[in-house]
Amino acid sequence: VNICYSELRECQALHDQLLRQFEQDSTLKPEHILVMVPDISRYAPYIEAVFSKDVSHSKPTIPWNLSDISIAEEHPLVRIFYQLLNLPTSRFNYSEVISYLDVPEVVRRFDLDEQSCDDIRDLLQRTNVRWGIDRQHKRSLGLPEIIENSWEQAQQRLFSGYALGDIDSWNGIAPMPGVEANTALSLGKFWRLFDRLQQWRGELLRSRSARDWQLTVNRLLVDFFSEEDDDGKLQQIRDVLDNLQQQAGELELSTALLRHWLNSA
Repeated sequence: VNICYSELRECQALHDQLLRQFEQDSTLKPEHILVMVPDISRYAPYIEAVFSKDVSHSKPTIPWNLSDISIAEEHPLVRIFYQLLNLPTSRFNYSEVISYLDVPEVVRRFDLDEQSCDDIRDLLQRTNVRWGIDRQHKRSLGLPEIIENSWEQAQQRLFSGYALGDIDSWNGIAPMPGVEANTALSLGKFWRLFDRLQQWRGELLRSRSARDWQLTVNRLLVDFFSEEDDDGKLQQIRDVLDNLQQQAGELELSTALLRHWLNSA
């Protein structure tokens, strides 16, 4: 019996114990061993840290695999991850888009802070943006092709307000007053996030093999989340994707089927 002070130390003790078992019994193979814990998701990042191949070769490597990993949707990062997967069918509602600023890993990834996020929310509310990327996006949803209350109109009003100052109208645009230098910098960072949402809306439209989905979703995680993941949720998502790749391999999956598989994992 080993008494350990943390999950990481438990995994380190397990690794050491397994190495001793292999030394004592030459017939014992990694595939003969099953380790069971009540909540594998809580241990996933520590297992990854301890059992992953050491590039310096300073410790022996034990082949391993995780099963029954779940990525519970109640965590804010996981909710936003599923929201990203739904981009192809999204109406880009104001509440949905602004919710990305509620997730610390997203805020850090786009070099924002609490004050910047407050400034962005305030300015966007004043533009009366409601939903829809632009005219074409609204048309694709079978709705009138109008710019009113869209993100395109909000962008035009905000950036013309910064460039032109407090004037009533310019080329059919009503510039938004009060966009100062600091808030303009924050808006630029937000629009980098918004442009990335549009890019991934198109990227997620087509079907892929499970192997390609693993690569694609890992790129999505890099694009939207900082690597400072204190709760280990990003690693849990990566572990679930690895499990999918091992089970499905070259099987073609639509985005909807990927979401269904992840929800039931």
